[in-house]
Amino acid sequence: MQSPSLHRLIKVSITLFCSCFITLANAQYPARPITLVVPFAPGGANDAVARVVAKTAGESLGVAVIIDNKGGAGGTIGSEFVARADPDGYTLLLASAAHAINGLVYPNLRYDGIKDFTPIIQLTASPYILVVGKSLKAQSLAELISMAREAPGHYTYASSGTGSAPHLAGALLGDMAKVALQHVPYKGGSLALIDVIRGEVSMYYASLAAAAPHLKTGAVRALAVSTTTRVEALPDVPTVAEAGVAGYDLAGWYGVLAPAGTPSAVVKQLNTVFAKALEDPAVKQQLAMEGNVVAGGPPDELAQLIKSDTDRFSSMGKLVKPD
Repeated sequence: MQSPSLHRLIKVSITLFCSCFITLANAQYPARPITLVVPFAPGGANDAVARVVAKTAGESLGVAVIIDNKGGAGGTIGSEFVARADPDGYTLLLASAAHAINGLVYPNLRYDGIKDFTPIIQLTASPYILVVGKSLKAQSLAELISMAREAPGHYTYASSGTGSAPHLAGALLGDMAKVALQHVPYKGGSLALIDVIRGEVSMYYASLAAAAPHLKTGAVRALAVSTTTRVEALPDVPTVAEAGVAGYDLAGWYGVLAPAGTPSAVVKQLNTVFAKALEDPAVKQQLAMEGNVVAGGPPDELAQLIKSDTDRFSSMGKLVKPD
């Protein structure tokens, strides 16, 4: 039988060994490619932001940052995948405003949007552009609202998935403008935009990145922007509030999360690397062209954003329940 002093010595030795092993592992991080999960289909705004930032971050880290699109269920499939991944810094999540909404939309989620993740950094903030296809007669948001009031339930709005930010934006428009709009969810923003162009759905809150090429060709028209200030790239497009829906304000954001329990040294390293990527002039320019404002900041700021958005959207949960 071991004496108490010997038992304590063995316990301390094991603790010191494990501590040294973890320290050594962290010192060697990253030793292999990192996966950045985008919880939406390829081709959307989430995907565009992820690929721009991942390339530069990977160059700084000395390993590839591989994009893995795991779309479906408003981003919850990819988010759960990351929540259940090993907290070693090799599996990350490209989160969006939908991350703060999904807990309200899907009451049976098998992960907690706050407790099961470690914030790394907020990448960007951005408005959404309300676009319609060229076949839609409305030339302004006021005209569209008037048409929708005359035909309740006839006009539809697309989203990149139930519980996504475009879903909330469309539901909020219907609620605040007092019109009945039908929600049509898609597996990604690019698919939603295609059907707006085809005239299969009436409208969609798109990112500037997704909408810009189609605005140039005239395939879609921009009726309003979702934030309280106009977009520099579209100075003639009014805000939703300016167009007649007073008090309307909704901004999107993108950030990087890791599984809960990721070592603080890894979190600090990733925050530093992604912050450096955001300072790169080429990255800034590309993000700006896509309608994004670079954010950055420490992990705590992203944690606060997720918490404040979750609290803010809690009163709107009833608007975006699955159809």
